[in-house]
Amino acid sequence: PEFHAAELYDDTIFPVPEKPLENWPPRTGEGVMPAADQKRAYNRLRLFMNRALMIDEEQFFHRQEMRCKRKDAGWLHKPFYWLFSCLSDYGISVWRPLLCLFCLGFLSAAAMALHYGQPDLDFIEIFASLKDGFPDLEKIGLSVAWSISNALPFLGYGNRYLGNDFSSELPYWLEIIGGIQTFLSFILLFLLGLGLRNRFRLR
Repeated sequence: PEFHAAELYDDTIFPVPEKPLENWPPRTGEGVMPAADQKRAYNRLRLFMNRALMIDEEQFFHRQEMRCKRKDAGWLHKPFYWLFSCLSDYGISVWRPLLCLFCLGFLSAAAMALHYGQPDLDFIEIFASLKDGFPDLEKIGLSVAWSISNALPFLGYGNRYLGNDFSSELPYWLEIIGGIQTFLSFILLFLLGLGLRNRFRLR
């Protein structure tokens, strides 16, 4: 149904499972409503749930609407919909951005730890020399501190515990990794905040 000009009672209940394809139509296929028409139907349902203050159902239909928009998006915009879906399930997931933040921080700290183990080698030579072992625990701790300072630069953690000259003495490839981590961390922190807001209905 397209729900055009439909009147829905306040106690109307729709099944909104974790796996939407169990009770809702796919976006493509023979005899399936086109994604653009599905988007309009989901939009109507989302507006109704918003008026009825049924927040969980509203968020579910919003995600369904976003999936339809992703299907009809142009090639230039489709990757952004895909990333939004994978990284935060369209703004509802808390664990996905947290996991991505942890993995990003781990990779950054590992790169710094490898540099400490072989400080006179370049990026490629360091990874080729893993058989020689890793640095000691103290240097691993500094690597973790550097990674945290990249992920949360607004806390001033790096300057307080590592010093102002710490980053300036790093090789160029580690500076690039640190810059990429900072940029991606801001995006993931935003998605984490969005997920917390939507999950706990903060208005």
